[in-house]
This record gives sequence, C-alpha cells and structure tokens, in this order.
Amino acid sequence: MFFIGEKYNFTWRMQYPHQGGYRITLIDQNFKLVEQLAPTKGENFTGLDDQTAQTQAITFTKPCSKCTVVLERQALEWGKNYIFHTCADVAVVEKDAIDERNRCTDQGEFTDGKCVCEGHFSGDRCQYKNDCAKDDDCMNGGNCVEEHSSLVKKTCFCAFGFFGPTCDRSFDAPQEEEPCFNYKYGKGGDNANYEEYGLFNKKCYKKTQVNPTDFIYSRVVDDEVEIVLDYKASTWVSIGWRPLNLDPSCRLFPDLEGSHRAKRASERVFPVVRANATESDSKDNPILFEEIDTKIPAMPPPDMPKSNGFVKSAIEAPLHPMDCTDIIVGAVRDGRSRINDMYTRDRSTPLIDTWFDGEESLSAAYGIEQDGRTIVSFRRKIAEIEPSDHPLGPDKMFVIWAKGQEPNQYRHSVKSAIETGKIKDKDFYRVDQLKYHGSINRGVYPIEFVAKELMPQRGRPFMIRRPKPTTTETPLVAKNVDQRIEVAQESRPISKPQPAVVPEPHPAQPPQPGPQPQLQHQPPLQPQPQPEPQPEPEPKPRAEPEPEPAPKLDNSVETEAEPVPVVVVPHRHSIPVIEQEPKQNSIVSAEGSSIVRHEDYESSSSAVRFAGLAKSFLFLVCSLPFLTL
Repeated sequence: MFFIGEKYNFTWRMQYPHQGGYRITLIDQNFKLVEQLAPTKGENFTGLDDQTAQTQAITFTKPCSKCTVVLERQALEWGKNYIFHTCADVAVVEKDAIDERNRCTDQGEFTDGKCVCEGHFSGDRCQYKNDCAKDDDCMNGGNCVEEHSSLVKKTCFCAFGFFGPTCDRSFDAPQEEEPCFNYKYGKGGDNANYEEYGLFNKKCYKKTQVNPTDFIYSRVVDDEVEIVLDYKASTWVSIGWRPLNLDPSCRLFPDLEGSHRAKRASERVFPVVRANATESDSKDNPILFEEIDTKIPAMPPPDMPKSNGFVKSAIEAPLHPMDCTDIIVGAVRDGRSRINDMYTRDRSTPLIDTWFDGEESLSAAYGIEQDGRTIVSFRRKIAEIEPSDHPLGPDKMFVIWAKGQEPNQYRHSVKSAIETGKIKDKDFYRVDQLKYHGSINRGVYPIEFVAKELMPQRGRPFMIRRPKPTTTETPLVAKNVDQRIEVAQESRPISKPQPAVVPEPHPAQPPQPGPQPQLQHQPPLQPQPQPEPQPEPEPKPRAEPEPEPAPKLDNSVETEAEPVPVVVVPHRHSIPVIEQEPKQNSIVSAEGSSIVRHEDYESSSSAVRFAGLAKSFLFLVCSLPFLTL
C-alpha cells in the first residue's frame, strides 16, 4: 500500500549494463495510464546521465486501488525498440488513511519520523529482506557481508565446513582422515597428504578440463555425487546441469501472440576446445573460434486462441543452454565461502531454490581461494528431490560452467553502457557478486557424473497413492509385494496377523466372491539403458536479440577417469511402489503462468510458484539476460 504525497525509493536489479534509460508508470486494471512516475515531465525515458542506475525516488499524486506499477528499461545495444519490462500490483490511497505500520511495509515500527526495522529487514521503509544484519546472525564463525547494488543487501559467508543462508548446516564428516578429501582443512589436518591445495587428491576423482585453466572433478560416494570446481578466478564460480534430452516445455514461459521483437544478430561465435588441450600447452595454443550462420526463414505466426498466453512455437523451440538448469554458485572471501543451490528456468539470473518453493539440496559445501584460484566443492544426492532439481545421472548430463568477470577485464560481444554510455558506478561488476559472466567466461560440455552401474538401486522415495473412497469392508491385499521395505522415518508396531476365518460353502449355493479392489504391483525401479546421447541441438533464434555467442556442445572433450579407491556399495534392494487407481490431472495455473502437474501422492513435491514483491515495492528484473550463454 502506498500513500499520496509520500516519497518512495524504488529499486530494481540489473545484471548487465545495458545502454539507455528507464521509465516508470502507473496503470489501472484496464491497462490505462494513470500517471507517469518517472520521468515526471515530457521525456520518454530518464536515467541517460547514469546508465548504471538501479534506483529512483517516486511520489504518487493520484489514488488507484487496483493498479500496477510498470518499469521499462531500454537495451539500445540491441535496437532502439528493445525494452525490458517488469511490474508489481499496488494500491495507492489518500494520506489521511495512513497506517503507521504500513509506512514500514509491515516489517517495522514508525518511530520519530523513521522506520525501525525488525529482524533482518533494512531500508528507509524496511523494504529489503537480508540474510543477516550483523556477524552474530551468521552462525559458526560466519561473517555478514554487505552486497552493494543488490536486492539482498547483506549475506553470510561461512567458515570452512559450514554452509546455508545463516551457516547453520555442516557435513557429518568422518572422524578419521579420509584419503580423498581433507575435511579438516585449516583445523589441524595434515594438508601435505592432499596434493591439490592441501584439500583433495585428484586420483580419487574423474577429471574434466573445460578450458586450459579450469577443471571439474567428480566422484560417486554411495547415493551422492561430490563435485569439485577448480577455476582460475578471484570472483564467483558456477556449474549447472540438466538431462541431455530434457523436454523444452520445462520453460513454460509465456510468449504472447502477435508480439514481434527484434531478433539478435544471426552470426554467432562458438568456442571450440581441442580434445587434448592441457594446461602445459595452453599458452601456445589459445582457444579457437569458428563462425556459424544461424539464419532461418521467417515463419508465419501459429493460429492459436487469443487468450491462450502461450505460443506453441515458443514452447517447442530448442532449449537455450541456460534454460531449465540446476545451478550451484559459489564465492570465497577472506577464507569464508557462500555456496548457493539455485535454478534458472530461462536465460535470466539464477535464483535460489526457495524462490521456486524448493529448498537447499546440498549435503556438504566447502570453498577456499589459493594462488589466484577459487576451489568450491559440494555434495548432493544423485536423484532429484524437488521441481528445482535435476538428477546427476545416469549417463551424460548437459553441463554448463561460468565464472565472474575479473576487475577491469570486462568482455561484451556488443558494447555496453560501460564502453559507450555515461555511467556513475565504475565498479558495476563487483567481486563475488553474481552478475553477467562476460562473453568468454562460460562454456557447455557433456559430462558423465554417474555411470549406470554406479546408480543406487533405491529409485524414488517410497510413496503410496491414496485410494478412492469405497463402501466395501474387504481389506486391501497386495500380492507378491517384497516384504523388505525400509521405513525411512519411523517404525510402527504391527499387530500379529490372525488366520482368516473361511466360511463353509453351501452345497447348493456356493458363495459368490465380492468385488475386490485391485492393486497394481509395480516392480522395483531399475535403471533403463539409454541410447548414446546426442549433442544438444543448437538453439534456433527466438523472437528476441541474440548478441552473445552461444557455446557449442563439444563431445570431443576428454575426461580423465583415474582409479578411485572408494568402494561404492549399492543399496540392498529396491523399494516397491504400491499404487491403487492412480489419478493424475494437468491443470493450467494462473499463478506464474505455469502449467503444474498435480499427482495425488501422500508425499509430493510442491508446485512451482513465483512470489511477487509488491508489498516491498522492489522490482526484480528477472527477464534481464545476464548469464546468456
């Protein structure tokens, strides 16, 4: 709720320094203009004097109970008509209806003419929600670090061995020294026993070289995968993955009918890394590039209902390397690390899993910086457990990697505002802040983290479908069900079975069997053989500009599979799934314009929802493609 005559500070996030300015307007529920908030005079756009600006003071002059604030941001490097949009639903009321609590967005008290914020909220209206307010909010020796030009103004960097938003989680490491990974790094452990930075022994891992200076190590430990990122970087590093043949409908992003947006340049540059490239010969043999023409003929718009909200051609278009990707992003500062489990549905900024009603799926996370390199390690279950996760096996995964731009080494394929415009924020790409990676600090490779023979035999969590209401009193009977079912959470006493009483049949009228509900026994889930994965198809140009080079999936990259001294013990048996009259429906949800599939399970993953920040009037420009691959 906003009040006429009050001044508000509107903030948004921009991950790429686009050329041009911005405009903020207020429209009613019929999409009619109520007032233009910025600029307040005749100009179409403002902010041209500082094209890195991400905040604007706003004062409302007209009431509107069911309105929407719209922020439009130009990207002139892609054409004069290319504009990003973001919006929030608001209510603007007269000042005499003011509620002192509403002055502080329900997150603080208005005292002596200013807001005193509660908890981890900050800002002149308590509009920013942070992970911490001071070092004491970060547990186990963590530090609360300020994040400039970010919506989350303060975050926790955790001491070695701890992770999570408040450093409250840790891995249950073995007490004895482990031959592969130094869980006691910096805590009295013998670093000399670990050849790589005193942290791990590479002979235990499969090694993948993604470019002459950056490496990805992986190993399977029981039902988990441990991954180590070893990048030449002093800022954030990341890895993302998805199944090679993931259906493109995973994006579920509306593309309005009849809209015509400028297409990006058809000429792209794809990095090609030699299969046998090594660190020793990288100085004399730089990465090569080849140019590929991706022009396609124009296609007539499909004939679809006007109110559909989706275009079939957009839903079925090939996936961009960033689409529907499970991502881990890590950064290290002053010996402490921040490692986040994230997801991106499209080419926009990855968000932590909780934005998609998920949760952090990591079981361990570690990070160090040494000799100009950032090393981040994490563990996670092989199987996915929520909508914002992808499995890590079996067979090859479509893997992307990226790292932040180093200070004063910015690379943009198309000149940004830093190179051509007027800017005031000379330090737009801050160290460890998740922003655009540049045109060369990213790539795509297929990697097999888990071979078929190393997949755990458990399958998905044990679930029972709810039976439909029935009037019969006949007990349900499951035939030939494996009795070796593991109970994950608790053991309940089971009464001793009694022998059934069988009535004597009448000689003249034998009893007729009553209707019995049928149970379908599903055999234990076993890994199915998969065909040899094919390279990811090159995304066809969609109706938006494509200035950035998209990396080419290179199947020629070699990986080192060295002997692993760890014995992988599969689970003892599979867990059967008992199901009765499955009921499954697909519905179109208006929330977030997402198609959500609901199944009547006792335990099921939450549908993905997308939360707005209207009350805190923060604008999240999720459509700005800062990690375009």
